[in-house]
Amino acid sequence: MRLLSFWISHRVELAGMVERHLFLVAVSTLVAAAIGLPAGIVAAHRPRIGRPLLAVASVAQTIPSLALLGFLLPVPFIGGIGPRIAVVALILYALLPIIRSTAAGLTSIDPALNCCSRTSSAP
Repeated sequence: MRLLSFWISHRVELAGMVERHLFLVAVSTLVAAAIGLPAGIVAAHRPRIGRPLLAVASVAQTIPSLALLGFLLPVPFIGGIGPRIAVVALILYALLPIIRSTAAGLTSIDPALNCCSRTSSAP
């Protein structure tokens, strides 16, 4: 019951923090999608470029979050404690699932159904 009373007594602060959190997640998701969807399309259509692209995204995914924040702290224009570093870390973590899912989805399409395929027999 003490936790609930704490939340009620600090509801303005809590609402502000929830709003900030949702904003950071929305911004990072939009940026990750803007980067990851084209990268996934490239990965699906150009495997020679796609394999290294997925490898780089996989490496970023394997770094623990605290270590990633530590690596990003000294980077100019990103580093320092604050929302910028959080957004960059969230973007890096979101890239692998977006790129991999986009590439997998596009490569699983039957070439006979793809109107723009090079193997299409359309005149």
